[in-house]
Amino acid sequence: MQDVDRLDLSELFAGRAQQEWGAPLAPPRQGSGPPPIPFTYGLPDPGSFPYQDIIQATATVVNREGPQAFQYGTTRGFDGLLDVIISRLAGHEGIEATRQNLMITNGGLHALDTVCHAFVNPGDTVIVEAPCFHGALDVFLRLEAKPVAVALDDGGMRIEELADKVASLVEEGRKPKFIYTVPNFHNPGGVTMTLDRRLALLGLAAEHKIVIVEDDAYRELCYEDDPPPSLYALDRHGLVIRLGTFSKILAPGMRLAWALGPEKAISKMLLFRFDTGTSQFGSRVAAEYCREHIEDHIVDLVKVYREKRDAMLHGLEEHVGSLARWTRPQGGFYVWVDLSEKIDSDRLLECAREEGVNYLRGTACFPDGRGRNSFRLSFSFPTADEIVEGTRRLGQAMRAAKS
Repeated sequence: MQDVDRLDLSELFAGRAQQEWGAPLAPPRQGSGPPPIPFTYGLPDPGSFPYQDIIQATATVVNREGPQAFQYGTTRGFDGLLDVIISRLAGHEGIEATRQNLMITNGGLHALDTVCHAFVNPGDTVIVEAPCFHGALDVFLRLEAKPVAVALDDGGMRIEELADKVASLVEEGRKPKFIYTVPNFHNPGGVTMTLDRRLALLGLAAEHKIVIVEDDAYRELCYEDDPPPSLYALDRHGLVIRLGTFSKILAPGMRLAWALGPEKAISKMLLFRFDTGTSQFGSRVAAEYCREHIEDHIVDLVKVYREKRDAMLHGLEEHVGSLARWTRPQGGFYVWVDLSEKIDSDRLLECAREEGVNYLRGTACFPDGRGRNSFRLSFSFPTADEIVEGTRRLGQAMRAAKS
């Protein structure tokens, strides 16, 4: 058949689709040097996936439940997996939740997407940390929210700065719809919010009647002292929506996460589930696996990732030294690096590519173009030996990029 002229659909796209968006997981460009050691994205260690136990859980589900395992389910999610989450929240944190407080989603960003659809109109203000998880920024910007950034330090979000920002926004008639925070082992900052700041944040949110969205993806990957109680556990006003995920403690390919919040908020979020619910089959397999294995598996994961965290911190001390400052995470996957003023950040990017090491540039983690002299390193995917070699290459690149 002869080709015909194709119509240009550009003028038909929605305004948000007419903007040029980068791919959320675009691979970094490679230089001409050795194959890159990947510090860019927080991919879990592939050797940590519990292959054999998942195979056994799958066989059990298929043999026991037959056709029901392959059928449509409810939009809220499979009751068995909801009950696993409820049991773990009660056992680990003393949180009393019910199925009505929960929904299962297709990964953590899907949970955040439903929060935005339920609460945010185009042009509404949301407060984020600076730096902020770049995936969350993508969600906010593509849904036409207006992120306003509040700085982090070693104790988490700076509450005094937050209070000033909220007061200014309220005076302008732009009261934020919610405050988005990653309080534990921050992505990308690697820091943990102190208990005092958690309580102050809750008090400020209650005073101004602002929702808090608590992204707690890394809580269970704790390598030192346990983090303070979650914002949800401390909340006395029903203002916190907490997001959790199985991506970091089981397998991201299963695309299973959850949102926990006041019943009315969850019911509104469910209105924007047009996917007829998260995979019932995957949820049943995950529930079967978790009942028997998840606690022991998390113990094993902590050992794996603690070794990698230690390898990265040691490598940075040995090979980078005074050329930068970096955070020292007590859990999670990430180290945040601030470059010395002597380093040309644009030149560093090119030198790192040639050395064969990559990272997430800080500009991806700010809504206003800041972050040129900072970057995020993820230690979750490479081996410990690769991490040490990667920090050596990074140090070489920094020395080559000195002005």
